[in-house]
Amino acid sequence: MKEKILALINGDLKTKSFFLNLIMKEARLTQRDIFLKKYLGENYEEEVFSQLILKLLSIKDALSKKEEINFHYVKKLIRSAIEETLKLYSHRFVSLEKLTKETSDGKEIRYEELLGKDERLDINIEVNELVNAILSILSEKDMEVLCYYLEKELYGKSNIEPSMTKDALYKRWERLKTKIRKNVYVPDETTLRYALEKILSDFCSKGRFIKGGYGRD
Repeated sequence: MKEKILALINGDLKTKSFFLNLIMKEARLTQRDIFLKKYLGENYEEEVFSQLILKLLSIKDALSKKEEINFHYVKKLIRSAIEETLKLYSHRFVSLEKLTKETSDGKEIRYEELLGKDERLDINIEVNELVNAILSILSEKDMEVLCYYLEKELYGKSNIEPSMTKDALYKRWERLKTKIRKNVYVPDETTLRYALEKILSDFCSKGRFIKGGYGRD
């Protein structure tokens, strides 16, 4: 899958039909095709494909560094591109509150309810994967800085006593944000928020960032 992804990023469209089929399959499985067709017509997959390309280009460096890209990861990228397409086009046509789907027993299901069911199934897996991805690239000092700023954001202050000056701390924080953006794929803001909260509670609050495991400076 990595070869197909990188070829696509580099402008080789020979695999386009392969990804279009994956997009349509994923849209049907998650019932997003109902709403995509309402917004964009029968050929909605072309718009989703465009969003997928933009997403791939934005994380090109991170993808190139991966040893392998499995099918599950590609499905997550496609699902994210589908959601971006829905967000982009939904407000141009009708209110989401008015979009419904009737089940076989006549019960109406709103668009948001369909999204909620899928998100609940995948959120824990995605959060844990994102936590591991973030932690894997952090040095001990990176972890100190991350925990310091997470505590400040959540509580208004941090109980961590930094081992560096405020100026050095801020500069390191700016570099750290860039490092994460370049090397870690973030599915969406909600997953990122949950992942950071988990890091704060499971690692920062327990002082685990001090005890090693992040000694790559």
